[in-house]
Order: sequence, then structure tokens, then C-alpha cells
Amino acid sequence: MVRKIINQPNNKLFEFFGFLLLAVFVVGIMNRMGQQFSINSISLFVVLLLMLLLTIIEIPVWRMRTRKPVLDQSAVEVLSRTYDIDLAEEIEEGEPKAYNSLVTLNLGGFIMPLIMAIYLSTGTSVTAILMITIILIIATYFISEVQSGVGVVVPDYAGILPIPLAIIIAPSTASVAPIILASGVFGIIFGAIGRLLARKEDEGSYHFNLGGVGTFKPIYVTVLVSAMMSGF
Repeated sequence: MVRKIINQPNNKLFEFFGFLLLAVFVVGIMNRMGQQFSINSISLFVVLLLMLLLTIIEIPVWRMRTRKPVLDQSAVEVLSRTYDIDLAEEIEEGEPKAYNSLVTLNLGGFIMPLIMAIYLSTGTSVTAILMITIILIIATYFISEVQSGVGVVVPDYAGILPIPLAIIIAPSTASVAPIILASGVFGIIFGAIGRLLARKEDEGSYHFNLGGVGTFKPIYVTVLVSAMMSGF
């Protein structure tokens, strides 16, 4: 499918994280999930569910001119299957050699996690969050890439990077979960933005979805893991 402001649900994404959410719900009922966030288990589960459901909505913030990628048919097919986008149709958009590329913020994968991270950072160790965030911004910048035709792609494993750092740096076990979420979300988001701004001249895409295609999974993994740890 061509990426738009309101997209069709990604069935594979919904199925995978839907099963994970069921596990999170069970953990929440058994271990009072959310107590480190000062949120009850049901409310936190609803927020997590909304993050997943609202990934279909993109908020446009910027347009910029980028060069169209030169991709053969096999590469187009592989990228289209991998990221569930109609790359062949997107390449036809715009001028023959350039895009008027749209940069959007995903409602479920960027706006909501960012709001939650800001909220949680006000009630815990700002110093620990800042230290881990800086490390994660640098790490995300170097392990991510601008995939021509797709946008910024951050590896899924980036979502677990804040866990060991928070366990080491957190001033107490009662603040580990908020630090993981806040520093993880801040680090991945700003690292991805840095990679977008530092892209090479030939790295173009019809659409750059921050928090969407290529960046949603690591952000949501961070949120889910921190939510499960918030009951301990």
C-alpha cells in the first residue's frame, strides 16, 4: 500500500504485537503493572493498545526535496514485502528524478510514546534519563540507516538497549521502568531524527514516517518491556 495520512492496518504488525499485548495484560493482572508509572494496570493496557491501533495515523510536519532511488525490480519487491509498502507505486510519484518528500510523525509510534516519556521523566531521576538518552541517541544514530525508498530504519533490537543501562544507572529498582521508557523513547526518536537530517544526497524516499515504517517496532518494544517491568 502507498503510505498516506491515514493508512490501512498492517495485519502482520497488529497480529504480532497483539499477541504480545495479551501476555502483557496477564503480567499486568498478576504483578500490578503500572505501579512504577503511578498508573493502574487497566489504564496502562488501554494506552498500550491505543498506541498500536493509532499507528495507522500520520501527522504531516514537513516537506523536503529528495532524490529518487535507483532500484531494480527485485529490490523493489523485497523492500515492498519487508516493510508492507507499495514501493513500486511510490516511485512513480513526483518528478522523474526527485520527490517532494513528506515527513510525518506517527500518532501511535511517535506522539503518544513521546508524551508518555515526558510525563514519566518528571517523576524520576532526570540525571539517569539524560545519561542513558545521550548514549542511546548516539547508538541509534550509528546503527540506523536511511533505506532508499523506505525512510529511516532503526533495528528492532534498539528497543532493548536501555534495559541494561537503566538497571546499572537507576538510583533505585522502583525507578527502573520509567527510566527505561523515557530514555528509550527519547534516544530512539532523536537518534532517528539525527539520521534523517544527516542522510546522504542519494538517500531519498516518497515518505519518511518517524515512529511509523522502520521505527515503530523498537520504540514499541521499549514501551512494552518497561510496562511489564513497572509492576515489580
